[in-house]
This record gives sequence, structure tokens and C-alpha cells, in this order.
Amino acid sequence: MSNNVFLSTDALVGNYLATFASIISITGVIFNNVLLEHTTAMLIWSASNLLFVIFFFGQYIKLWNGGLSSATICITYVIMLVSGIYGLVQIG
Repeated sequence: MSNNVFLSTDALVGNYLATFASIISITGVIFNNVLLEHTTAMLIWSASNLLFVIFFFGQYIKLWNGGLSSATICITYVIMLVSGIYGLVQIG
């Protein structure tokens, strides 16, 4: 494992996993919070949850240690927060 958190192959795998899982998760968030299609959102989240499990397990066994992937996941949760509030306002 390389010491460079941004350029090593293992860090790139973690970054790609986190980014791809986040994109899928955000898609589910849009279906759930904006379009109010909850069943579709749950199906989409099943795929992103699997990728997040792989990502966090890899981080746990120290295949990668965060880097840009932590920022990607943070952005995902900001979008979840904002769209959740939007969805609550729409139904409320």
C-alpha cells in the first residue's frame, strides 16, 4: 500500500468506490425526497449500500484511508440533508 493517499492504486479504488456509491445513493435520494417514489429509492439504495459496505470494509482493513472519498461521502450527506428538508416542505 502506498503512503500517498491521493495517487496510490488502492486509494484510487477507494475513491472510485465512494464516488460511484455516492452517485447511486444521490439518485435514490432524488427518487425518495423529491419524486416521492419510495420503493424505487429503496431498490436504488440496495446497490449503493453494497458499494458502501465494500468501501468501509476496505477502509477498516486499511486498503485505503479516506482521502477524496471522505469528501465525496460528506457531499452525499449534504445533498441528503437538503433534499430531505425539501421533501418535508413539499409534503408538509
